[in-house]
Amino acid sequence: MLDVLVARAPVPSLARAPPSSLRPARPRVPRCVSSCCLHAAPGSLRLVAVDMDGTLLRPDGALSEETVATLRRVHDLGAIVCVASGRPAPTLRRYVRQLDIGSVAAVCYNGACATLLDGESPNGDVVWHTEYLDRDAVARVLDLAAELDLPVQYCLPDGSYAAPSNDRQRSLLDCFDALVGPEGHSERVASLHPLDNSGEEGYTWPYPAPLKLVVVCGSQSEADDVAVRARALLPAGMFHVIAAEQHVEFLSPGTNKASGLRRACEALGMTMEETVAFGDADNDAEMLAACGLSFAMPGSRPKAIEAADRMCEFDNSNEGVAVELRALIDEGCIGTSRSVEKKASMSMR
Repeated sequence: MLDVLVARAPVPSLARAPPSSLRPARPRVPRCVSSCCLHAAPGSLRLVAVDMDGTLLRPDGALSEETVATLRRVHDLGAIVCVASGRPAPTLRRYVRQLDIGSVAAVCYNGACATLLDGESPNGDVVWHTEYLDRDAVARVLDLAAELDLPVQYCLPDGSYAAPSNDRQRSLLDCFDALVGPEGHSERVASLHPLDNSGEEGYTWPYPAPLKLVVVCGSQSEADDVAVRARALLPAGMFHVIAAEQHVEFLSPGTNKASGLRRACEALGMTMEETVAFGDADNDAEMLAACGLSFAMPGSRPKAIEAADRMCEFDNSNEGVAVELRALIDEGCIGTSRSVEKKASMSMR
């Protein structure tokens, strides 16, 4: 049994405005306040949900010392730090160790898994919720990828598999693996397709149902094209399709970072309105729109900018998230000034 200390506080409002030159083209007032209210209530933001790549991490994939110190300060104030990423859980564990604040709430696999992530071992994780693709959906994605001659990463909670069929596919997978680090490398196998057991029980799948499937395309433009094609060719409502930096992700319908974060909030006894979120990409849009306060990074994808309440003053090369968090802390918006704390007990699912 693991305990996390969380602080009770009012519903959030709004932080300071960024320079007008850095605001989205169509700025809007956050849902939780009137146009005349310019500050969040003291201690009103109890959870910080932050995307990793392009948002919290520097372009080299590292967490800066300044960002680490700021997130530790958030933790010390009684608020919860939650990473919200398309990454698999194993690739986030080293960042949890670096933060050194104990187990960290995490929304992994773009919302397909909500968990309390231990920095040392998966044996210490507390899994709150998982969403898996059904077999028919898996078969359709594998067939589409084969038609397009693109490799697929088959993502399970404890690792991933891939079955490249030629040198081009192997090269695409190698480049993709380099993005997420060694913990996220997929194991190469002979096939991801079901095995033909003619005369016995028909077909047998070699692996359990996945949390998500990733079709590796090689570039953002290729990923955008494949996503458009997938939405046109595959049955409507069977998937949530996300075009990312150099790949397309297929998740179960309704699964996204907002749905995963909502499950984490429920487990922690919090609400989405008490959450401030940061992101930069299409897969962050639902989360940015659903939280009480949200920030898009400079240079974000249009969907993220439209969904967010505000634009960060600086990008991820210049501590953009840390700068905004320190401003919220200085205004007394994060955590609570009171010493009232409540333990939220969480059981393994």
